[in-house]
Amino acid sequence: MSATKYHIKLFLLNLYEDFQHLRWKMSKSNRKIKVTKNLSYSFKHFGYITEVLFTKQHLVGKREGFEQKTVQLFETLIKKGDTVIDIGANVGLYSLISSQLVGDNGKVIAFEPSQVTFNALNDNLKINSCNNVLTQAIALSNAEGTIQLGKVENDAMNFIDVKNQNSGGEEVEMTTLDNWVVRNNIKQVDFIKIDIEGAEMLCFKGASSVLERFHPIIVMECNENWCKRFDYSVYDLLHFLSHFGYKFENYDENQWLCKVSN
Repeated sequence: MSATKYHIKLFLLNLYEDFQHLRWKMSKSNRKIKVTKNLSYSFKHFGYITEVLFTKQHLVGKREGFEQKTVQLFETLIKKGDTVIDIGANVGLYSLISSQLVGDNGKVIAFEPSQVTFNALNDNLKINSCNNVLTQAIALSNAEGTIQLGKVENDAMNFIDVKNQNSGGEEVEMTTLDNWVVRNNIKQVDFIKIDIEGAEMLCFKGASSVLERFHPIIVMECNENWCKRFDYSVYDLLHFLSHFGYKFENYDENQWLCKVSN
């Protein structure tokens, strides 16, 4: 491809994305978004994730959608009747996908501590008639109590602020996954999706019993820079999980699949 044709193609792609963004801003309805050829959902307009879904869902060059490899993993690994825990559910993309995949005999438990984002999560579940999802406005960490949330770049991405650097942030309830599972008499955990902006190590330290007892499949986003916020590295996290028998696949940038070998 010549340089001229390349720049023309790039200009048209940018123009297309600008047009999609304008449509998203002007639209008043909950438009149906096709995640894959088999999965489509309605979304409320809210924050970074839904903006990406509305404006860049179909990437012209690759013919792929948002986090396509992760979506494909969900379709491959989650079975009817499974119990899925979505930690850092945000506006509910993966809770919606999991809800459909586990079916009527399965369940999804979605944790999203930010109240505004939690409300958007519940709206999205309601308009898609997801009746097998339990939502919890709780932060999962390695201790019980309350904690402040910090912000990441926009209004739909939050992290627990263990260093209390974000003074004036939203204060939320905090617990461990181990304690929550015992209190709610959860008998199985088959699959965990976790994306909590660097606090993954704290969450897993509070989930040792769940990891030891159930050995759930884990799909997680783990970014080195976000880990530094909590004074550990991606290697430290993988090493911690290896104590429970986990093996790892770095299947996409910052995306990890963790499974215990049979």
